[in-house]
Amino acid sequence: MTAFAPIRLDRNEGARPDPSLIASLVESQALFREYPDEKPIEAALAARFSVGPERVIVTNGADGALERACRIRLGPG
Repeated sequence: MTAFAPIRLDRNEGARPDPSLIASLVESQALFREYPDEKPIEAALAARFSVGPERVIVTNGADGALERACRIRLGPG
């Protein structure tokens, strides 16, 4: 039988990733600096469900959704 080291999920620990994976992530680090544009996925979802793109909202997390909701209801100042 193979013995496995315990994984402490409360510490976000686990096995070390393969070095080639780390190298590929470092090479493409620019991809991780910004959230992607939501418009293409909103358009694709609108087309898929046969609704206007103005009826689809995709956000990059809760902050984006809260910001949009505030902008709808609040004005400048």
